[in-house]
Amino acid sequence: MNESGARVLVEQIDQAMTGLAQLLAEPATAHFESLHPIFEDLERILVRKAGIDAAFAWAADMNQAGFKVGSSRTVDYLMQALDLSRAEAMARLRRGKALFDPPAEPEPEPAVDEDAAERERRRVEAQEKAERERKAQAAARGRDAAAEKRAVIDEELRALSPHASPGYNELLDQALVYAQSNAVGLLRHWLREQVRLANREVSRLHEANRAFHRRYVSLSDPDEYGGVRLSGYLPSDMAAMLSEALNPARTTGMEGSELQTFEGMSMGKKRAHILAAMCRNFLNTKTPNLRGVGSIIVSMTMEELENMKVDDVFPTSTGHLLDPFALMRLGEARSDAFVIHAQDGQALYTGTGKRTANLWQRIALFASELVCSHPDCDRPMSDCQVHHIVAAANGGETELANLTNLCWGHHRDNNDNREPVSPFGWADRDPGSGRVGHRKRRDDPVVMNDSPAAQRSGGAKIRKKYAETQEPLFTPA
Repeated sequence: MNESGARVLVEQIDQAMTGLAQLLAEPATAHFESLHPIFEDLERILVRKAGIDAAFAWAADMNQAGFKVGSSRTVDYLMQALDLSRAEAMARLRRGKALFDPPAEPEPEPAVDEDAAERERRRVEAQEKAERERKAQAAARGRDAAAEKRAVIDEELRALSPHASPGYNELLDQALVYAQSNAVGLLRHWLREQVRLANREVSRLHEANRAFHRRYVSLSDPDEYGGVRLSGYLPSDMAAMLSEALNPARTTGMEGSELQTFEGMSMGKKRAHILAAMCRNFLNTKTPNLRGVGSIIVSMTMEELENMKVDDVFPTSTGHLLDPFALMRLGEARSDAFVIHAQDGQALYTGTGKRTANLWQRIALFASELVCSHPDCDRPMSDCQVHHIVAAANGGETELANLTNLCWGHHRDNNDNREPVSPFGWADRDPGSGRVGHRKRRDDPVVMNDSPAAQRSGGAKIRKKYAETQEPLFTPA
């Protein structure tokens, strides 16, 4: 079709849309029973526009359309000439690239000490995958899906590894087929599961730094109040640093400090307050600390340390799991702590006579419990307070045997005086295992926290390993 033919079609669409708008100029008087089949057909027809938009965006990119608006970027042309938002313009470019750019030749996964036969097998597999990708891309060009469904497909496929099988184009084609007979919500759940299954067999060597490469932080345009929204994506080590830096518990009692937060502030407002103060301090001093993070604690067993593998992950005091690559990026902060457990899983005792648990006691508690010790709670140590099992007011000492981690909510509800009429129970140490849990009433057993989060602690790993081969880990006094 030549350019004049395209012009005629666009003019016909213009006339048709004008006529339909006139039919509904007075929707209250429109005869709905006659109109609804027509407009249902219209919606099905307009589904094709999303594919046309992607094709035009790709054509614009191939022809350096940005030059038409004084820019080297096609996205600027789409924004100005078609009056699109940046997000929509970028989405159309991504869809066009997925449908029309030739698929890249996949690189076989690296292997160690492979023979010639194995190398040839992997080469053939890579070629077969490339051919499937080309066929799937060609098929996907002929599939229709509404813009909303295409947006869901774009979003979910971003999580697909470039080394996964099925590949991007195969899953794109399958998703477009699925979208024809399923609602948006079902499409999202179905495709997310397909991506998970496709990624499952990918070598950890390929995926070790995937989260790091996807890192970003962005600020939205100001809204009507002048405020902006922050969004982003951080790998686990950066997330742990930010979580600890914005922890309001670190600013408690800092009177006169710009970092001070106040009672009545929500958690979100406290974090915003701290973030603004940190930025102000940095802009005033221009001296960022490049020596490391500090205040982040990592737990591991001696066996894990000596036999560390690329797919190992280690829990932190902020609730994030760090792989060996993230540990290296974390830096060499003088106050970062790596807790190594003895064979019995217990942390070494280090005590002081102070009312507030010192750093080493907090490290020991973290190593043993990792999270709040209340049953089924997964709040990390950064959201917890050190609790005296026997209250200090009742003579309890600040020693490791009398301490546990409780999140703010469970700490507030703890029945310190152990009154029998209280609806709340209290944290207590089980005399058999030595572990701290929750006792509902005086004659009830102590219930421990065996949630998945708690099971990640080094102490829990040790207890599990030696449960059937060693004597009890704790001997009652």
